[in-house]
Amino acid sequence: MQTFSVVIVALLSWLVGADVDLCHPRCDCLDTTFYCRRRSLQHFPHDFPNWMQNLNISDNSIGNIDGEDLVKLTGLQILAADGNNLTDIPRPPWNMEQLRELSLSRNALSTLDRGALARFTALQELDVSRNQISVLSNSSSFPTSDSVLRTLNLGHNQIENLDDGCFHDFVNLIELILTRNRIRSLPKDLFSKNIKLEKLDLSRNKLEVLDSLRFQELNSLQVLNLRRNGIRNLSDAAFYGLDRLQHLYLDGNRIQVVERRWLYGLRSLRTMNLSVNNIEKIEDNSWDGMEELHWLQSCRPTWTSAP
Repeated sequence: MQTFSVVIVALLSWLVGADVDLCHPRCDCLDTTFYCRRRSLQHFPHDFPNWMQNLNISDNSIGNIDGEDLVKLTGLQILAADGNNLTDIPRPPWNMEQLRELSLSRNALSTLDRGALARFTALQELDVSRNQISVLSNSSSFPTSDSVLRTLNLGHNQIENLDDGCFHDFVNLIELILTRNRIRSLPKDLFSKNIKLEKLDLSRNKLEVLDSLRFQELNSLQVLNLRRNGIRNLSDAAFYGLDRLQHLYLDGNRIQVVERRWLYGLRSLRTMNLSVNNIEKIEDNSWDGMEELHWLQSCRPTWTSAP
């Protein structure tokens, strides 16, 4: 029995040692997760095992990820490559059907490669925030219409122009983050295909006018963040169609008059923030039809609930 125990201990020690040997020398590993952050990597390693599922190579100096190397990682589900020197999204030579999350924040991307994104057929979360993207066009920015993407983070870029159809392929999108860009206007049909969208963040842009019917197809939207833009004028029915909207943030703008004509249709609204504006007048019937509104923050400090 003692001899048998010694054999078992020796076998377990060999297995543990084998697992350690399978880890890349520049990484720390736990099961199928490889943590290679801040390891002074200049290039994407070529010798990762194909059974690896989660890879973090953030905060290195990697300038390129060869699609040929990436497609060999047939088990990879999550890739974080934030804080490198990437100028392009990796383009695998054929579809990767298992990658679900891709994070490329804090790189040097100037555009989004439609062909590259189309290769990630199972991608649900994409973070390309804090890059140098300036234009989103319908013809060259996004994947095909069978995209299953649910979360898209484009915050902290240099986006000024949005083509009408630049989000049309994202029919399954739930959350869209566009904060801290330079967007000055919203095309009429910008969100016409995003009927599943629940959260939209347009805060800290350059919007001054909010035209009518820009959100009319977003009948699943629950949170709309428009704070700190510079909005002066809201057209009639600016929020028409947002039947399920519960939270609206308009603080930090230049709104002078609150009127029912641009608030019309917000029947499910529960909270609204109008603080830090230039409000001079609030029409008496502005809140008509908002039976669910129970918290209102305005320029008047005494208003912390619906009037």
